[in-house]
Amino acid sequence: MFLVLFGVTLLVSSIGFKKYVWFISLGYGFSVCAIGITLTAVYFGQLFSSDKLGVLLKSAAKKKNPKRFVDTGLYRIVRCPNYFGELLIWTGIFVGGTTACVNVWQWIAAVTGYIGIVYVMFSGARRLEERQSRTYGNDPEYQAYFKKTPIMIPLIPLYSVIKWKWLVA
Repeated sequence: MFLVLFGVTLLVSSIGFKKYVWFISLGYGFSVCAIGITLTAVYFGQLFSSDKLGVLLKSAAKKKNPKRFVDTGLYRIVRCPNYFGELLIWTGIFVGGTTACVNVWQWIAAVTGYIGIVYVMFSGARRLEERQSRTYGNDPEYQAYFKKTPIMIPLIPLYSVIKWKWLVA
């Protein structure tokens, strides 16, 4: 498989051999994309088969027991893994983009945007927590899960944001 990926990368990056700058920008970027597309094409059946990935998917857990909350896969370590993932992506974009900020106004815009995204993610987590509390609040298993599983960020002992009324977006 390594040789296949290496060959695809060489072929796709050859677009940049005309000029050095093209190799760094176009060739590299297209090569990274080509690796992802190649891996997806080769392993498509394995990546998306319900028996392999089903542990991570909420829908697979809900099919087994539609009336129960999900606490398997990523939900075992954090109650809102989708919001956590998006927060990670936006944090990476913010950190990666800081090199483009050249004056105070750009920094203010970048920091304000990042704070806005964090606010939206925690606001979504609060709405989800309210809905789950209404649905599963009387379930002792859910109460135990609620008390030991962080709502948004793994290993950070923040278990609830429902009392934070200012998080209504």
